Amino acid sequence: MSPGDWFQAVSLVAVVVALVLNILQVRALSRQNASLASSLRQTVFQAQVQATASSRIPFLWNDPRLLAWHLSQRGYGASTRSRNKKRLYVIVEIELHEFNYLNHEAGLLPEHVWTAWSKVLEADFALADFREVWPAARTFFAPPFVSYVDTLMAGQPFVQSVTSNADFISKVFRRAKRNG
Repeated sequence: MSPGDWFQAVSLVAVVVALVLNILQVRALSRQNASLASSLRQTVFQAQVQATASSRIPFLWNDPRLLAWHLSQRGYGASTRSRNKKRLYVIVEIELHEFNYLNHEAGLLPEHVWTAWSKVLEADFALADFREVWPAARTFFAPPFVSYVDTLMAGQPFVQSVTSNADFISKVFRRAKRNG
C-alpha cells in the first residue's frame, strides 16, 4: 500500500468519525430544541392562565355589577354578590386544575405532584359548587381536560359544599390581601 492509499484510508476513517459525531450532535441538539419548545409552550400557557385570572379578579372582585355581567355573559348565571364571588373562585380553580392536568399530560409535571394534585381535583369536583359551574365552564376548556373531568364526575358521588359560610371566599381573599 502506498502512502497515498494510507492517507486516503486514514482520511476515510476521520470522515466517518466526524459524521458519527455530527449525527450525535444533531440528535442532542434536536432533544434540546424539543425541550426548549416544550418549556416555551408551558411558559406561554402558564402566562395565559395567570394573565386571565389576575386581570379578571381585581376588576370583578370589587364590582358586583361587573362580576354579575361577566358570569351571566358566559352562561354561569348571576346571583348574590357572595355567590358570584364563589363562582369566580371556582372558575379560577378550574383554570388551575386544567393547567396542571395539561402539564401532566405533556410530561411536564412529575408523577408524584400530579398524584397529589389529582386528589385535590377529585375533591373539588365532588363539591356542589364545582358541579354547578362545570356545565357552562366546560366549553371554555381544552377538550382533553373536559373529557377527564366529565369521566371523573360520572364516577363520583355528589357532596354538599364543605363550608356553610357563604362568604368564605371573601374572607380568604381579604386575609390574603392583608398579608400580601
